[in-house]
Amino acid sequence: AWAVKNRKEWSFPAVIAWNIFGILDIVNVLIMAIFAAREAIATGGRGVSGITEFPFSWIPAFAPPTILFLHFQVFKRLKAYKQSLAQA
Repeated sequence: AWAVKNRKEWSFPAVIAWNIFGILDIVNVLIMAIFAAREAIATGGRGVSGITEFPFSWIPAFAPPTILFLHFQVFKRLKAYKQSLAQA
């Protein structure tokens, strides 16, 4: 945030790379949860069933969509900000 605010030339590529890493990270978490659930079903183990208990059940319901929404909002704002710099 500091680098973007101070318009460092490396700030935009850094934010884009960090944002892509964040999206890939949350997608990886979702994929790993699916694999863990499948294995638990196949073996009869507990797996990720702990996440089905309240209040933990709110985490998979709201966290991934919110995180992905915020990452895409960063891309949207960076694009708008870059366009405003080009017009100035």
